[in-house]
Amino acid sequence: MPTTIIVLLKRHPEITNEEFINGCNAGVPHFQSMGIFKQGIVKRFNKFHVDPEQAKQLSTLKPGFAVSSFDAMVEVEVNSLEEFITDSEHAEYLEKVAGMQQKLIDLSSLQIMIGDYDVKFP
Repeated sequence: MPTTIIVLLKRHPEITNEEFINGCNAGVPHFQSMGIFKQGIVKRFNKFHVDPEQAKQLSTLKPGFAVSSFDAMVEVEVNSLEEFITDSEHAEYLEKVAGMQQKLIDLSSLQIMIGDYDVKFP
């Protein structure tokens, strides 16, 4: 059954926001070259980076709004959660992605949501 995984994350504290975004952009082709994409286990992959200037502007314009402290969000739709988890422990993942993640992401900050969209229009 298709499942959506959303991961909220913060950049590694020792790198700038620009280094974080550039590193993530450079890492996407490595991630997308993995077997989980070629085999169709991953159906969709999106990433979203927070714009610190716009977040600051929102905080100024609307002081009561709680602006998230996360730097990015990754959304992955997978055919099978079990296959996706198995592949994340596979040597190909460890070789192509894991090392890059450790340099870019504060792994202790990860917040994961799992489920599916329930979109209804009137």
